[in-house]
Amino acid sequence: MFQLPRRAMHAIGLALLLSGAAALQSCAWLSTQASEPPADVAVKPAASPAQAGPAASQSAEIAAAFRKQVQPALQREQQRQPASAPAAPAPVAAAPVAASRAAPPAASFTPPPTASFTPPASLPRAAAGQGYRIGVGDRVRIDVRGEPDLSMDFAVGQTGTVSYPFLGELAVAGQTVDQLQARIDQGLRGGYLVNPDVRVMITEYRKFYINGEVKIPGGYSFIAGLTVRQAAALAGGFTERASMNKITVYREATPTNAQSANLDTPVYPGDTVVVAQGLF
Repeated sequence: MFQLPRRAMHAIGLALLLSGAAALQSCAWLSTQASEPPADVAVKPAASPAQAGPAASQSAEIAAAFRKQVQPALQREQQRQPASAPAAPAPVAAAPVAASRAAPPAASFTPPPTASFTPPASLPRAAAGQGYRIGVGDRVRIDVRGEPDLSMDFAVGQTGTVSYPFLGELAVAGQTVDQLQARIDQGLRGGYLVNPDVRVMITEYRKFYINGEVKIPGGYSFIAGLTVRQAAALAGGFTERASMNKITVYREATPTNAQSANLDTPVYPGDTVVVAQGLF
């Protein structure tokens, strides 16, 4: 709903006043005419506005002037009024989910298999033969399950012995792994432990040596499955004067007995390989 301007309101009030005055004049004129006797009985047609008298003409002019002044003001006021916002569409009710729709199956979880732990094994005993005997320079580990004070890791010194708790000095050099394990088990059983679980392993073998016609002669750490060919590779390879037919191996157990060898002859810890010079 809008409000008319002040000028339009004044014009409307003036027009109403003039219309009221004109109406009163017209009523007075009609009453004078009605008091006069009719000339005849016949009914005359209604008089036109021009014949209605000066009051009626004046009323018509005032109404026309009113429309001429008020109508533009009304149009301007309507243009100022903001267009009414369109009605918001009625919310559409969401269709109910069909009760028959099956719920998605729950994802099944399968736990990953438990990884099994395999403790690192010592160097294979077969690398130096089943009868391999511990020597000076070997590194040995003794494990007693559940008894950290009785477990130790040591390198065999020049004396070939090790000081072990409760058992004192143990002779290590010259024994096999099985012999040393049985000796410790027997010493701990009964007097100190009811049922000891002893494990003995060699964690690092002593060095072997290669001399003669190789580029870098000297001592090298032993690796499992070592042969003369691999020993020479560790020493930088053969020289140009090396003879493949004059290779000798001196075993640590029998150092005075030379053993003729070829490139595929196995080499054990403590062994010495000598490559002789060939004739050209």
